[in-house]
Amino acid sequence: MIKRTLAETILCVDTLPTLSKVDNKIIEEEIIKDYTINPPKEIYDDVPLRDHKHITWVMDYARSKFKIVYKKTLVPLNGTGKIHKLNESSYKKNYCNPFNLAISPDFIVIYCANSTSGDVVIEYENYRKGLLNWMVPMEKNKIIIFNGNLNFFMTKNEEKEDRISFIIPCQAY
Repeated sequence: MIKRTLAETILCVDTLPTLSKVDNKIIEEEIIKDYTINPPKEIYDDVPLRDHKHITWVMDYARSKFKIVYKKTLVPLNGTGKIHKLNESSYKKNYCNPFNLAISPDFIVIYCANSTSGDVVIEYENYRKGLLNWMVPMEKNKIIIFNGNLNFFMTKNEEKEDRISFIIPCQAY
């Protein structure tokens, strides 16, 4: 009998090493600056993320670890920054574009810059059990990677400090 994997649902969770030179305060400042330059029109809107070396370092680490395990290279697309104030959460979404799958991401990378509150809830289907979800606690320096076609949302920030994170869709080659 020969096994062929036709499709695979992946969830990877890792933490940026403490020896990393990534400065989360600089990432926070950059995302806050992005919010002031291009403020969201609605409370649930994300803000386009500009390139910055600390964000690139996070992505380099995530891409390297992913390539070692899955033998695929993640190519970042345009990312977004997110600030959740006290009692704010995100709405359920995915980045799949059913009208143009060629530009849809294969994977989503979420980085938690300063968080200790809330979860990322990722929904997936199991043919017999129906719709299921997996909850990943949002913690400082946590990197979460999962399939780009999966719905996800971030639960309520229950701390007074703003929860700052970024999301970068990626295609895999």
